[in-house]
Amino acid sequence: MKTVIAGAAVLSMLGVFAGKAHAADAALIRQGKAAFDYHCAACHGTTIVSGNRHLPGTEALIVKYQGKLPGALEERTNLSSELVKYFVRHGVSVMPFFRKTMVSDTELDAIAAYLSRNDHSGTDTHDSGRAQ
Repeated sequence: MKTVIAGAAVLSMLGVFAGKAHAADAALIRQGKAAFDYHCAACHGTTIVSGNRHLPGTEALIVKYQGKLPGALEERTNLSSELVKYFVRHGVSVMPFFRKTMVSDTELDAIAAYLSRNDHSGTDTHDSGRAQ
């Protein structure tokens, strides 16, 4: 009986911790959306700018992936947090790298949490979207 009660208490505490972690994740994702809008959306937003053309980063990814993946980063389901951080810090193709003085580590963690919130790839390697 004591074992059952102790087990129930542990499960209850895990639920509380999971709830707090989920709330922290939700807050980080909200911060990431705001940071994405501030730092990234000018190139990678979903706005149509002319006819059926998107902003330059989104348009470049639409052309690159030819419908196999969404051009809009916010719609992707295969972006890991590590992949997002890698491309922001190192750049890719015509996208420049961003120093910590431009996008802080805290902002980058939030942006990465926001863009990886729908990650269904099950991988955290740079290979899942290397040619972003």
